[in-house]
Amino acid sequence: MKIITLILASAAFLLSCNNKPAETKKKENEPLTVDTSKAPLVGNDKDEHGCIGSAGYQWSSLKNDCIRIFEAGTKLSAAEVVTDKTTATFAIFNSDSSKAELFIPGLSAAGIIFDRKKSDTKVWAKDDWSLEKTVTGLQLKKAGIIQYTE
Repeated sequence: MKIITLILASAAFLLSCNNKPAETKKKENEPLTVDTSKAPLVGNDKDEHGCIGSAGYQWSSLKNDCIRIFEAGTKLSAAEVVTDKTTATFAIFNSDSSKAELFIPGLSAAGIIFDRKKSDTKVWAKDDWSLEKTVTGLQLKKAGIIQYTE
């Protein structure tokens, strides 16, 4: 008797698992529709210059174009004095290297233009920041202290 009761209870459980509430069942020959009116459009995040941030593009004043700084720029990694070692700075240069644009995390969302010092062709400066080209690569300094290196 226990076996018959167990079989009936199991059958009732298995049959009930396949039932869906009436309001969620799709009628035969009815097309399946999905409401996308509130879904965000991919690539619809253009900034005021038309750069698509989700695709990695950022406005460069120096190039006057949308660029991917990680493709167009030279990467400088955080030095010991920088607290967040996961950040990187990128530098790009104009055609005659008289100007450099730096994308420094936490300082500005936009690139910052550095002018080459007239007396030294391997140093670009802006306020208390300087970018120096050394034999080992680029060094970005703030008040003389290395912040990022190539």
